[in-house]
Amino acid sequence: MKGIEALVVIAIAVPIAIFVIWMKAKHARRTFEAYIAGSGWNAEVVRISPPPLRLWLKNRKGDSWGLIRFADGTERWARYRNRIFFSGSSIELFD
Repeated sequence: MKGIEALVVIAIAVPIAIFVIWMKAKHARRTFEAYIAGSGWNAEVVRISPPPLRLWLKNRKGDSWGLIRFADGTERWARYRNRIFFSGSSIELFD
C-alpha cells in the first residue's frame, strides 16, 4: 500500500511544482516588461531562466532572472528580487 501512496503523492506534487515554477516565470516576465516600459528603454525580454554560472554567486533564493536584449543588440542579465520591507528598484542589470 505504501508504494501506491507514494505514486499518488508524486502524481500530485510534480504538477503543482511545475505550476508554481510557471507562475513565477510569468510574474517575472510581466515585471521585467513593465520595468522596461516604465524606464523608456527600447528592449525586449528574451527569456526567463536561471543565470549563467558567472552570476550564481549573486543569486539568492527567490530571485528571478531574465535575459534582456536591447535595440543595439546587446544582451544583459536582469535580476528581479521581490523586496517586502525595502522600497526602490528591485531590478538590477548585470553584464
